[in-house]
Amino acid sequence: MNSPIRKSETRNVIWLASYPKSGNTWFRIFLSNLLSDKAAEMNINALYSTPIASCRKMFEESLGIESSCFSNDEIDLMRPDFYRNISSETAAGKKTYHKVHDAFTKNLNGEWILPPEITFCALYFLRNPLDIAVSAANHFGYTFDKAIENMNNPQFALADNSSTLPPQLRQILLGWSGHVLSWINAPVRVLVIRYEDMKFDTFATFKKAVEFIGFDKTPAEIRAAISRSSFEVLQEQETRNGFKERSHKAKLFFRKGEVGDWRNHLNPAQVKKLLDCHSEVMELFGYLKDGEPAY
Repeated sequence: MNSPIRKSETRNVIWLASYPKSGNTWFRIFLSNLLSDKAAEMNINALYSTPIASCRKMFEESLGIESSCFSNDEIDLMRPDFYRNISSETAAGKKTYHKVHDAFTKNLNGEWILPPEITFCALYFLRNPLDIAVSAANHFGYTFDKAIENMNNPQFALADNSSTLPPQLRQILLGWSGHVLSWINAPVRVLVIRYEDMKFDTFATFKKAVEFIGFDKTPAEIRAAISRSSFEVLQEQETRNGFKERSHKAKLFFRKGEVGDWRNHLNPAQVKKLLDCHSEVMELFGYLKDGEPAY
């Protein structure tokens, strides 16, 4: 497991983190439009500036190994060096942005998988778990009950399949509440961004994120990037050209993006299962008021 590692002392990695189906991709497209020097909207199939941190191909190319030779736990031992390589290879004075669905956890050596010493900051995208259950069921081809079971399971992980070699590395999620708490308590600078605020107070929310990252962008530039990243634009692009990040089990990636759509799909027993498991964290972020869903 030896690999040529160039140690990095620079904090230049920005994590765009979320539990799946929480608005991460919408922000990535906004960010790509904000950083683009073109007037036209960014192609949603060309988001090269924000690759997912669990990309198996990138991991193998960076460390010069065949990941199929190692277990998931062994790969997690090597992932910190993978990210240090990314940090070291980033041009001086530049930042590198990475989508991530992993919870903020340590490997079996007790080392953070996402190294704090190379981290500039993290944006954590948060969404009502009731809406996530509906969106995740659509995306992954689950029943609502299966989506809820996964969200309530602290042992659940993405790409945790021993019979195939998924294009992504295993991503431990810790259940919805565990995922949220792992990031808000992570030893890095974190800005929590609620999906609902992205929808209902779009400019102020995106402006806050831009300022947190440290960009020097005008209100007009931010508004233009928001316009080029609207849900209508994304749906139109996906309908016309498809979207390579769409699961083959889903008809659309950008399905509805609505707040409160869970009310149209989940029955009282399903809602209770989520509230029984996640009410404390939901209340912490305003998703529950007096024991009832706020959205």
